[in-house]
Amino acid sequence: MQPQLPSQQQQEQQQQQPGAELDAADDDPSRIWLPDVVHHFASFLDGNELACTLRRVNKATAAQFRGLQHTTVRLSLPVPHHAFAWRWGASDATRSLNVRQRRQLPCLTACSGSIANLEVLLARDDLTSPLNFLVSEAAAGAGQLEVCRWLGQQGCPRRGGESCDAAEAGHKAVCEWLLVPGRSVDGMAEIAAASAARGGHVGLMDRLLTWTAVAQEPDDGWGLLVEAVAAGCDLPTLQRVHHTCLDRPGAQLPDAEQVEVVRSAAASLTADWRDKVEWLEGQGYPRTDSVCTEAAERDDGPDRLAWLQQRGYPLTAYVAYAAAAHGNVSSLEFLLAQGVQLSGERAVGVTSRAASGGHLAALKVLHAHGTPMNDQTVVQAAMNGARPVVAWLLEELGSAVVLTASMFAAAAGSGSAELLAWLHQHGCPWDASVFAAAAGSGSEEQLEWLVEHGCPMGVEWLEGQGYPRTDSVCTEAAERDDGPDRLAWLQQRGYPLTAYVAYAAAAHGNVSSLEFLLAQGVQLSGERAVGVTSRAASGGHLAALKVLHAHGTPMNDQTVVQAAMNGARPVVAWLLEELGSAVVLTASMFAAAAGSGSAELLAWLHQHGCPWDASVFAAAAGSGSEEQLEWLVEHGCPMGDDGKPYQQALEYADMAVLRCLRRLGCPWGPAGRTFTYAVESYGMIFPMCRKQQLLALTWLVEQGCPVDWAQAEQEAENGCCGGVPV
Repeated sequence: MQPQLPSQQQQEQQQQQPGAELDAADDDPSRIWLPDVVHHFASFLDGNELACTLRRVNKATAAQFRGLQHTTVRLSLPVPHHAFAWRWGASDATRSLNVRQRRQLPCLTACSGSIANLEVLLARDDLTSPLNFLVSEAAAGAGQLEVCRWLGQQGCPRRGGESCDAAEAGHKAVCEWLLVPGRSVDGMAEIAAASAARGGHVGLMDRLLTWTAVAQEPDDGWGLLVEAVAAGCDLPTLQRVHHTCLDRPGAQLPDAEQVEVVRSAAASLTADWRDKVEWLEGQGYPRTDSVCTEAAERDDGPDRLAWLQQRGYPLTAYVAYAAAAHGNVSSLEFLLAQGVQLSGERAVGVTSRAASGGHLAALKVLHAHGTPMNDQTVVQAAMNGARPVVAWLLEELGSAVVLTASMFAAAAGSGSAELLAWLHQHGCPWDASVFAAAAGSGSEEQLEWLVEHGCPMGVEWLEGQGYPRTDSVCTEAAERDDGPDRLAWLQQRGYPLTAYVAYAAAAHGNVSSLEFLLAQGVQLSGERAVGVTSRAASGGHLAALKVLHAHGTPMNDQTVVQAAMNGARPVVAWLLEELGSAVVLTASMFAAAAGSGSAELLAWLHQHGCPWDASVFAAAAGSGSEEQLEWLVEHGCPMGDDGKPYQQALEYADMAVLRCLRRLGCPWGPAGRTFTYAVESYGMIFPMCRKQQLLALTWLVEQGCPVDWAQAEQEAENGCCGGVPV
């Protein structure tokens, strides 16, 4: 409804009265919404407020801020919650996103620092990975400490790289929070220190290095640190770190690591990169073509390459590969002018790398110099959705090379709707492999578009190629939301529905698929019953277990153990009601629960009178929770006298748990056994954690752990650890 405007006479009367201008403005507030005023306060808005809020005030404001920089919403910056929820809260909000974009969405949102917006995504069920380690790493790299904490509370997994991302970006507070014992993988402090050095954050590097023990061997990861310092820090810092790490008898980096150090120096963005290279040469570091590869990627690549060439560094096809992969035309032209040969496999390699990155200008330079291109060049461009490159290759190579079904399938795998439409318009043939590729990487809209335009679907085509009809085909279909429809269609085409299909449905908690399979007469008895109920219990899928129980599928102690191992308290509680305490409340089940790390389940079991023995305490030691160990001791759980808790902690060199066990008075076990087990574990532990294992060995001796030196030395010599210094 439009407001009624005052008559001309009324306006004249208002203008003759004191304060008339203010009264007029009150009648029509939009008169103060002057473009200059709006532009001024728009400059103070953060993140995406202009695009998501200010532009929506009225049509005039939207027209004033119609440029691309004003209409683009950057998800890595804070997005107003009302706008984010409107865009991403609807049930069909992600239909246009391909798989890669669905993975990126929570990562970008984590970078923005908005927990409220992450909660919107977490409520969805169609994102590939709303909470995985990539989201944690994105939040850490953006310095979003509160998001990191929130993700931890939601059970978001971490793989150890978060501290590296935070350190390289210089986020000290995030690093300190992540590197607290229990939140990071042992040995990550020194790796994070290398990341800080790569980012040029010398102070943070030094602080992180104070958290690591002094290395005893030259292969303790110092190569990574020296290489990172060469990349991101100045010459004095490089000299200092090099002296600290390597100025010792026998402390020389392997040849491959030496090459990496010089390469990083040659590509360094510090002003003294030449000085660093010269100094490293003086230390005996080698001159190889690998040193030039990263330098070829820089904006001043030709100058760096010319300087390196004068100092005896060879320029080869591998250097051209690097320049082409990054689309550095000036470096590529310099290398070609220097006579670098690109023929045969080298030609395929360099053009494929340029095409993969969508670097059309680089491809044109290579083409002008006579570098041949073929179907592999086309496929690489298509796989990465580089439509301009594909269009140019069509002009140069012709339709026989470019417009093929295999190339269409490569394009479908890229998730680029634009490229798919362009290929279809140009008459590119397709087959079922195109639909299969789109199903793996594309969006719902792309799949629907392919069907609408007549692209053959995969199953019939594969059958026509002689592929077999087996129950394995149905397993993944049973996991989908539309599982019953898929299974019914497959069954009509002769695909058998067996217990293995039910296993898949149960493991993913797909009740509708499970009910369909049971209605079709799939038999679940004996070992099959154990298999299907164990899979449902392991995933904590109570609804699936209830469906199986209603159909008479038997359950036993294995079902209980699987639920306990994964901390599924609601499932354990229901199984207690159905199976009784004799089956559910056992010491072996308590040990399984202790291994899950679920404090809630442990307390519940104790409240319900579940018995325990020393195996429970040992399992808790393996889960790495000091609080649970203390709780078990406080409530009278026996520790045992066989040293098993120490052995559990030693498998991951968990110093925090080892100290906790000692503090709680846990017995060492039979004389010498715990220490010998630590020596055995050295050969089985991840190489990056072996330094921590050596610290554990030293700690055991300092704490008075009994040692059978003859047995330990024999184990060190015979084991796969390469000789532990015992």
